[in-house]
Amino acid sequence: MTKINIFYGSDEAFSKIVPRPYKNLTLLALEMDAENKRQEIVVRANNQQPEHVTKRKKRVASLVAEANEYCGVQEHVINNFLRFLQNFSVQQLLLQNPPRKIVEQLIHFYGKEAVHVERETYGEIDAQALKRIDKEFDDKIVGQKAVKSELLQALFPAIQKKLNKPITILFYGNSGVGKTETANFLAEILGGQLFRKQFRSVYKELHADRETGC
Repeated sequence: MTKINIFYGSDEAFSKIVPRPYKNLTLLALEMDAENKRQEIVVRANNQQPEHVTKRKKRVASLVAEANEYCGVQEHVINNFLRFLQNFSVQQLLLQNPPRKIVEQLIHFYGKEAVHVERETYGEIDAQALKRIDKEFDDKIVGQKAVKSELLQALFPAIQKKLNKPITILFYGNSGVGKTETANFLAEILGGQLFRKQFRSVYKELHADRETGC
């Protein structure tokens, strides 16, 4: 029976529990699509009926799906994940932050007890952290007192233990007003790490590719 593990958490934490070696979801989906096309050619060449073609299940010791893979495979893989899975003999299945559709299919087929769920633990925001933000913010980010006030209001519900979902905060404004510095400051206070992605640079690269025909 397939051993099923679902992990909800960051890439860094997930990488620590990934078995070696393993096959990823993207590669297996591509291999299956290629095999299906090859079988179609064989069927047409020999004038056979599709049901007369038997497939041997490929043995996979560990199938791993990272969070960024689900949007890269064809939709039928997500909507019919069990059917996709049945093309292989999988010993261990490890999924990071899977779509709800996949989880529901696995629980419905294997049972809730067979689907082992693990969640990454995160540090909590406490009153002391809010006091530090209130005290130190103006020295780090100059001229943004209104931002400090709104920031404290946004974070305050976290210390009341009434939230069951992450707090999402969007900083927007002109260049140089302190958006990145504010994020750095929060990461320092809360003991986290800042991941920075320049979407403007990504957009320019994509635009350049279109102009060059890539």
